[in-house]
Amino acid sequence: MYPGGADQARSDAYLIAFWVVLFWFLREASMRWLWEPLARAAGIRDKRSVVRFAEQGWTLLYYEIGRASCRERVYGE
Repeated sequence: MYPGGADQARSDAYLIAFWVVLFWFLREASMRWLWEPLARAAGIRDKRSVVRFAEQGWTLLYYEIGRASCRERVYGE
């Protein structure tokens, strides 16, 4: 074990919890205020279909942000 191991583990747990809560909030906010209204504007009325559209929209947003940030780091573009 390394010095300060328990303190480091606690700090890591706080960091992980922070990111989990942040991404949960971003997912809920984008689904509720971006993707669901967009689905309704596109004419989707069934609640189940609206939720599916919103989840797919979140997935698109999440992966595009990840792809863009990776591209920036790797290629400097």
